This record gives sequence, C-alpha cells and structure tokens, in this order.
Amino acid sequence: MPLSFKAPLPRPTIAPSTGACLASLIRDIHCPKTRQFLSSVLAEPEMELLSFTPDAGNPDQLPIQCLQQAARLATAWCLLARTERDMLFVATVLHGLHMRLPRLVSGDVAVADVLFTLVMPALHRLDDVAPAQASLLRHLMGWGNQDELDEHYLPQMLHAMHRALQVRGSKKTRTASHRLPALLRMH
Repeated sequence: MPLSFKAPLPRPTIAPSTGACLASLIRDIHCPKTRQFLSSVLAEPEMELLSFTPDAGNPDQLPIQCLQQAARLATAWCLLARTERDMLFVATVLHGLHMRLPRLVSGDVAVADVLFTLVMPALHRLDDVAPAQASLLRHLMGWGNQDELDEHYLPQMLHAMHRALQVRGSKKTRTASHRLPALLRMH
C-alpha cells in the first residue's frame, strides 16, 4: 500500500538537545532489545518529524518529551514486572505518535495502517529476539489476536496508557486521545 503524505518529509537534523531527549527516552527502557526496537522505530523519518517538531501551542517542549512524561506516568501507575513496564512505556510512546500522525497523512489512508507500516520492520526483528515482548506490544497496540488477550492486566495497562496520554499529552494529543477508548472497550 503506497503511503501518501501531505508534504515532502525533510529529514530533521537532530540537534544536541533533541539527541539528548532521545537518549533520555531510550535510557528509561531497561531491556536492551526493547531499547533497540524503539530506537529503530524512532529513526524512521516520519517518526523523527513527529517526535521533534514542536507544536505551535507548546513551542518550548518537544513532543517526545511530553510522550516520555506520559510513558513514565503510565508505568508508575501499574505494578508490573520490568519487561511489562518497558513494553507499556514503548506502547505509550507509540500511541502518542499515532495521535500526532494525522498531521502528516493525507488521502484515504488509515493512520493506524501507516503506523503499523512504520513499526512493522522493527517489530519483526523484536519477534526474532524477544517474542514475548513483541506479543505484549502487539496487544497493547491493538494488533494482537483477540483470543490471546489477558483479561486482567492488559486492560489495566491500556487504562494507564490512555490516562497518562490525556494528562501529559499536548493539547492536540488530548483531543485525539478519543481513539484509545476503542481499545479499552475490546476487553
């Protein structure tokens, strides 16, 4: 499926401050395989543009900083093992970027399909090295098999992610966060 974007995507140059933000975000993840996964996803030009282009209403803070704060909140609100916290952290960042993606996509392309297309190569690599983490991330992103869902802690994780994105997200993220309740209703 060809992707259609509203404007040509310039490859942002990562200034030291944005590089420091990215390094800080990645350091919040404990598992090296999960760090590699998120680094890979965030290296995609579209993800860099979404992560490091400030909103007009909040020019002093990069979107990735808001998403890092949301991910920290989500993981603090759930009593989870380290691996599950890492995946909740990653899923919160990806959901936040998903909410920002409509500003780049044009035409009749589903934003969720664009996100999946951007994440898929790194997710396949994560499948090879850490299948349990990849499976949990698929469920948190709404890409997993319904018959494999954990009916206890997955809804709690989704609720924490949704709430954290509402609390710490940018104004645009808060208005776009209406997409997450559909995932919560599945459970």
